[in-house]
Amino acid sequence: MSDVLKKAFPVIAPVLRPEVELPSQISSQWLGGGAGFINGEGCFYILTSKSKLHKTGTSVQLQFSITQHSRDEKLMLKLKDFLKCGFLKYSKNQPLVIFVVTRLSDIQNIIVPFLEKNTLQGIKYKDYLDFVQIMRMMVNKDHLTIQGLHKIKEIKSGMNDNRKD
Repeated sequence: MSDVLKKAFPVIAPVLRPEVELPSQISSQWLGGGAGFINGEGCFYILTSKSKLHKTGTSVQLQFSITQHSRDEKLMLKLKDFLKCGFLKYSKNQPLVIFVVTRLSDIQNIIVPFLEKNTLQGIKYKDYLDFVQIMRMMVNKDHLTIQGLHKIKEIKSGMNDNRKD
């Protein structure tokens, strides 16, 4: 426990967390299907940022990520090995490890086909569908036009925490 917690709860004794053995193999159903891990921990994000290298003045990047506490680093490494793409990123301010896929070809050829076979459920599925729509626009180079960029920004504005439906 941190010193702040020890001070706030002086009569509470910390208990060691039991070691949980990782599964020898990650299954597709556990990761993606129905109420799978991605449904609870995954994020489909569109990053738009100013860029002098693009005629529109804006770059667009897709980002698929899964975040866990840093104590689950081994699980995240297994996940990276299972999907054969992406990288792990570590938070500087919090004990987090994040599995991230940003390469368009990996999203198009690995993540999307995986999730086509292992369909998400609920609101996360709607974010996934928007993510795929933007991915297709990027494959078609629509993100390099002002009209395409406006459409991407419109779709992005209704995703994740901004979703109304």
